[in-house]
Amino acid sequence: SSALREMVGVHDDLGTLVLNYYNESGIDSRISGNIDKAILEYKKALTVSPRDENLYYNLARAYFEKGEKKNAEASIGQALKLNPDFEEGMQLFKHIKKQAV
Repeated sequence: SSALREMVGVHDDLGTLVLNYYNESGIDSRISGNIDKAILEYKKALTVSPRDENLYYNLARAYFEKGEKKNAEASIGQALKLNPDFEEGMQLFKHIKKQAV
């Protein structure tokens, strides 16, 4: 993983391509109902871009759909720590908090 980050650091366009690939694959997987694959893809994207609140948001949605409320809360919490003004993130956080355990 550090080798990938190092390679991506040298080739910024490569990093963007890898990030977009994993994120899009995660979105497609979540939409098609393969939540486990979606979670893996978002985690891969986060190894490339660990400070992307949108990836944490996507990860939180996948965890929530899988019924993993604690992981969903942790992921959306990380998104809001990176960007406290993230409106969609705040809405998802409130939605997760309202749900029964």
